[in-house]
This record gives sequence, C-alpha cells and structure tokens, in this order.
Amino acid sequence: YPNFMAGYVNVMSLIVLGTVLMCPPLSYLMQKFVLPKPGEGPSEAEMDKGFLRVTGHGTGSQGGKVRASLYFPTDPGYRDTARMLVEAGLVLALQSKEIKVGGGLYTPAACQGELLLQRLIDSGSSFYIE
Repeated sequence: YPNFMAGYVNVMSLIVLGTVLMCPPLSYLMQKFVLPKPGEGPSEAEMDKGFLRVTGHGTGSQGGKVRASLYFPTDPGYRDTARMLVEAGLVLALQSKEIKVGGGLYTPAACQGELLLQRLIDSGSSFYIE
C-alpha cells in the first residue's frame, strides 16, 4: 500500500464486508440488492478486454534490486481464474511426485512453485524478471 492509511482503510473494508456476509439478515440484503445474480457477470466482449499484470519489487540485504512481473492475457476474474485452477489441479494430478514440500497448508504458488509457473507460461501467461 502507498501509505499506512490506505492499508488501514482496505483492512477495515474487508472486516466490514466479512461481518456483513456473516450476519444472515445483512447477507440476505447484500445478495438481493448489491451482489450480481448468476448470469449477470461480464460479457464476452468485456472479458476480451481484461488482463492482469502483477509486479513485485524486491531489495536484497546487500542492496541489489529485482523486479518480477507475471502477466495474464485475459480476464482475471473469470477466464484466468478458471485456467489457474485447472493448471494447479493438473500439477497435483500429473506431477505430484515432483512437489518438494510436505505437510501443512500451502497456497498453490507456495506448494507447486516452478511447476505451476511453467504450466501457466505454457498456457498463455508471461513471466519476466528484470
């Protein structure tokens, strides 16, 4: 976040949203009047315009700097979420013996690492390190 206040507002917004969704009367009102109904998602044309670029900046203990970017070429909310889930599932189904971590709960990226990254690149994403 650019500053403390931006982070604070974001966290508080998530707390309020979580509270609303956990309270049945408020959750009902959200579902009825605020959240989209099934089938009300973006059109194909809107999804064709979508993309996502995630960039991380790092500084090493001796001052070295690196920037890594992961680019998803289509709608991240529907199409690429589905593609990422499928690729993560394929890693588990086809390459589980190559996964090096054991025990515990992991995100797909933490557990599958390079295996998942390579599958995402092979299916249309781009990854750059500068």
